[in-house]
Amino acid sequence: MQLVRLGVGLHIRVPVLDGGRRSGQAKAAAVQVEQAQLAQQKLSLNVAREVQTSHADLQKRAGARESNAGGRRGGAGNPEERADKV
Repeated sequence: MQLVRLGVGLHIRVPVLDGGRRSGQAKAAAVQVEQAQLAQQKLSLNVAREVQTSHADLQKRAGARESNAGGRRGGAGNPEERADKV
């Protein structure tokens, strides 16, 4: 009679000491996250500044139009004023 032997084995390799490689990778990833956050903040500030500048320019132009229209009231002027004069 023959005996059959079966065996199952499990082999796991887990590095206990990796020379600080994983720690270094984690620190590098943290620095990348911080840089991305700073870039996002800078972009947000730039967008806000551009919006404020554009808004100020629009207000300036609207004020210029109003002052120019005020000087022309004797002519084309406001339609309501023309109706009063007729």
